[in-house]
Amino acid sequence: MEYYKKEFHNDRLFYEVVKRGDVQGFDKLFSKTKFSLLRTSTTDLKRKMAYEIDKRPIKYYLGLLVNRIFGRPLIRQLVRFLDFHLVRNSEYKKYFDTYKPDLVFCAHLFDEPEIQLIREAKKRGVKSIGYINTWDKVTGRALIRLLPDKAIVFNEIVKKEMMEHNEMKAEDLFVSGLPQYDAYFKPTPSSQEEFMKKIGITADKKLIVYASMGSAFSDADWDMIDLLYFLERDGKLGNTAVLVRFQPNDFFNEEEVKKRPFMRYDYPGKRFSSKRGVDWDMDAGDIQHLVDTLYHASLVICFASSIGIDSALFGRAVIKINF
Repeated sequence: MEYYKKEFHNDRLFYEVVKRGDVQGFDKLFSKTKFSLLRTSTTDLKRKMAYEIDKRPIKYYLGLLVNRIFGRPLIRQLVRFLDFHLVRNSEYKKYFDTYKPDLVFCAHLFDEPEIQLIREAKKRGVKSIGYINTWDKVTGRALIRLLPDKAIVFNEIVKKEMMEHNEMKAEDLFVSGLPQYDAYFKPTPSSQEEFMKKIGITADKKLIVYASMGSAFSDADWDMIDLLYFLERDGKLGNTAVLVRFQPNDFFNEEEVKKRPFMRYDYPGKRFSSKRGVDWDMDAGDIQHLVDTLYHASLVICFASSIGIDSALFGRAVIKINF
């Protein structure tokens, strides 16, 4: 909390830390059911990938059957109705009693605490706005258990997906663009000399950025880093230098880093947990460094990462690795 108080401070801002409660009873039932009610090609693929790992055919075919039978609009609407009326959760009651809000804004509708906020708001007739904070979760994660009155989405594609998979009306969806791209369209980058000096590269070189896949998805990063280093060392990349950018919400193997004293790397972000997840943040300094990195890069190399889209916004060349 102190971290956010320092970054966002105002006399009209109040902070509360709410301990994440246990999910039990009907609440637990509906929190699990939401994964069975979303029917898309992405969820089919994820189910198949899980089967290829655990080799449990009964689990796979039963899950597929449940999804085909119940992954329908009318069933989802019924489940939301039951979810609202059967779950007894007053976790946020005292905060509504204290602050008496006129509006609730939720920025992570796929997480259970946000759903409990929506639930309490609906009970009291308080209007709510939800923000769909990723481009892929509407079709790749789960059903949104309780819907806000209005929702903000990145683009027309996500708007259409919200209408198709979460039964929201077009008039209740606002297309905003991606807020984090505001810093890209009005960039105030550092000078090339200043930035290159900061990352330990002479200003006459062209910068190649390798954006890692991350330990949660692959162990291929170290092979790619070594490959790029050998190419750079042998002069096969011309007058260039490689900068490795690790993911801000991931953890790298420090022993592997120690084996590569030659490696130039960034490890952006602030992590507040020992596990990979949503408990991390990039402050204004991290965002400025990302802007500088993409602005001064000549080439970005990455796997299945949205940093490729970020790079394209700066007009940078991008290579996506597919092996």
